Amino acid sequence: MRAVIAAIVSLDGAPVEVGELKRLAACARLPWGGAPKFFHGEGVGLAWIPAFSAAVCLPDVEDLRYEVVADGTLDNRAELARELGLPAEAAAPGGEPRIIAAAYERWGADCSAHLIGELAFLLWDRGERRLLAVRDVFGLRELFYTEDRRQIRIASQLQMVLDRPDLSNLDEEFVADFLACWTHAGARTPFKTVRRLQGGHQMTLAAGRSEIRRYWRPLDRGLPAGRSEGDVAEQFLAVFQEAVNRCLNVGGKGGTVWAELSGGLDSSSIVALAQAPGFATMTFVWEDTPQSDERSWAKAVVEKYGLINHQIVCDDLFFDGAAEESRYRSEPHFGILCHPLIRAESELLRARGVDVLLSGARAEAVVLGDWASPLHLADMVRSLRLGAFAKELLRWQKGAHRPLANLLLDFVLRPLSGRRSYLRSSEDTGVLNPWIDQAFARRMKMRERTREAVADKAFHSIAQQLQYEQLIRSEQMISRGFVEWSCEIRHPFLYRPLVELALSIPWEQKVSPREAKPLLRRALGDRLPEAVRNRRGGAGPGPSMYKAFAKRWGVIEPLVRSSRLVSMGFIDRAEFTRAAELARFGAAHQFVAFLSCLAFEYWLRTVTGQEEDIR
Repeated sequence: MRAVIAAIVSLDGAPVEVGELKRLAACARLPWGGAPKFFHGEGVGLAWIPAFSAAVCLPDVEDLRYEVVADGTLDNRAELARELGLPAEAAAPGGEPRIIAAAYERWGADCSAHLIGELAFLLWDRGERRLLAVRDVFGLRELFYTEDRRQIRIASQLQMVLDRPDLSNLDEEFVADFLACWTHAGARTPFKTVRRLQGGHQMTLAAGRSEIRRYWRPLDRGLPAGRSEGDVAEQFLAVFQEAVNRCLNVGGKGGTVWAELSGGLDSSSIVALAQAPGFATMTFVWEDTPQSDERSWAKAVVEKYGLINHQIVCDDLFFDGAAEESRYRSEPHFGILCHPLIRAESELLRARGVDVLLSGARAEAVVLGDWASPLHLADMVRSLRLGAFAKELLRWQKGAHRPLANLLLDFVLRPLSGRRSYLRSSEDTGVLNPWIDQAFARRMKMRERTREAVADKAFHSIAQQLQYEQLIRSEQMISRGFVEWSCEIRHPFLYRPLVELALSIPWEQKVSPREAKPLLRRALGDRLPEAVRNRRGGAGPGPSMYKAFAKRWGVIEPLVRSSRLVSMGFIDRAEFTRAAELARFGAAHQFVAFLSCLAFEYWLRTVTGQEEDIR
């Protein structure tokens, strides 16, 4: 159940005034939000605001020792209800608070590891006067907090806990991370006084003290030796089907479920497994930009399964409404520049009464996309599997058409030497974008940040550790905003048992010199149309965005010229202007990185109350 959740905890146990809690809830940004519900305890106040005005009322937790407010969905409701001795109706959609309370009763603060799903929750233990705040493993639901001498405030949205956002409060560490690698991850937020509870972490507040710890990390455990590629693909398919089925059950009996369908491997695989009454698909199409259009592949999937396909024509749906989109985002993201497209999607979903939308986002971190490299070569050398190494090296040399010397340097010597770092691909040399101010880059050591690993060390294997790094970065790569308040958006590829299985599969079964995502291709087999299964590469909105950028140049140019990021010394004015002019003519260097920087500018002006500058 999509909702905003929030809490105020008095560090000295003083009562939380009702008006204070209502003011916190009033700061929530919800385009169609329902009426808030409040809970009060000794030294605490909780708020729950449904995303939709017609949403069902939050079920009360029968055990009066606990109050629970939750945002999201538990996937293992039925299993937990049985294990905890709860009646069958407790496992119905919306029963999360009751199950979470029972899980806490059984396992205490260790209950988080037993909860599988996309959710965040706040639990108040009256007896112990303890608050437990938890985010799901991959951070698909958000929680932010701020602390002073008197109290701690926690909420789903950054703006709810940020009093009077101001440029003087901007966190340079966050800015440096964002500009160095826009797929950053960590506890920092754009403002120094607000912190993020990271995915897979929980916070415990008791006796005026707070403690944060990670409650989940994958086990460094491979599959039993001797498993063939066919057996592994079959096992992967079974767990993937389970992941899709759990997402289909979110809306409950009679709920309407759709899926995004681009015609790529990821979205097509979800659609192939998501057959259910009333199930339909949604595709973004482009009439004026054939380079971006993927409807021929989507059509093949739709025809194979006899599905309804709803299409949104997206030409020119960029660079307007950035201020409105920024108000629904807790941090900058280049999706801010796609608000017209996002609004069109939201209006379609709401008009058709869609309860759940399935998304293939972050599949590339699970089944390994084009970024995946043969880093298992380094693992083979380190474990002295020299015979296997020689065969695999030759296979990649022939399949990838790369010199042996380059393969040895990029995927053996470099990974084995030096400290642990974030090795994204051989093409990624860690060079900073030219518009970053050089003095700021030196002061903040930004070249080092481009290679800095953020995931804790969990795997002995260099290759598997890289995949874990990609997965940990998911929380900043999921596009949140206006559309997420239209219906429940689910991500089957990030189903925790599926991710844990993927991390246990040998790297050589997950990468190939000739194609991306070989594991997914083997697992789905003839469930996919042949054209989709054999597809190489993909389209994207880039060409259409270039056209829209040129059309909106009259609005974008003054924003670039008067950039706040430039005036604060983060961005070089001449290089930023040059990059914008190149984008105007369809020749931008690192277009997505540039758009992320431009989105930061839009977002910063909006949250600091300078929207009039971007109208």
